[in-house]
Amino acid sequence: MWVIITLAFISGLSIGIGTWIIGFFLWSPSFIDLISLLTVIMSTMALSVVFISPLTIIFSVFSFRRGLDPDIIVYPATSPVSDIISTSCYVLSFALYFFFGDFGRYLIWLIDIFFIFSVVYILFRNLNNTRFGAIIKEFLLTLLFITFISNVTGSLLNRINGKMIYRVYPAIIA
Repeated sequence: MWVIITLAFISGLSIGIGTWIIGFFLWSPSFIDLISLLTVIMSTMALSVVFISPLTIIFSVFSFRRGLDPDIIVYPATSPVSDIISTSCYVLSFALYFFFGDFGRYLIWLIDIFFIFSVVYILFRNLNNTRFGAIIKEFLLTLLFITFISNVTGSLLNRINGKMIYRVYPAIIA
């Protein structure tokens, strides 16, 4: 669980900075845009971990106790649900930050601060844990690739005109 929280934090940071860098060449965002982007993404990642991880664990234990193969059951069942939950967390974070004034921003910053302190605590607690470090290092190359691909596909989807992509995309990612 500690690794999942840390990887979610690193992912959010990477996706936010990667998006801002790619956006720098496409629409010239400001430094304030980077702060807003990171704030919303980090709260989205924090909320996603809070909701998705327990759901995945519960479903995994349930399927294992029933004698079902988790590789065949858990991922196909939890992936679309996780997509819906993480999208909902993003919409909630975005709405709070941009549409609920100071209260929404303070709430999102509070989530972010708690997330940052949690990750700092986890990192200090696992400084000498070689397995923890190996998992983080192994993930970094994949993360760079995912960040690049998601930004390119996001930019391409943004340019497609028509509502069909919004109907088809959820089925494709599931």
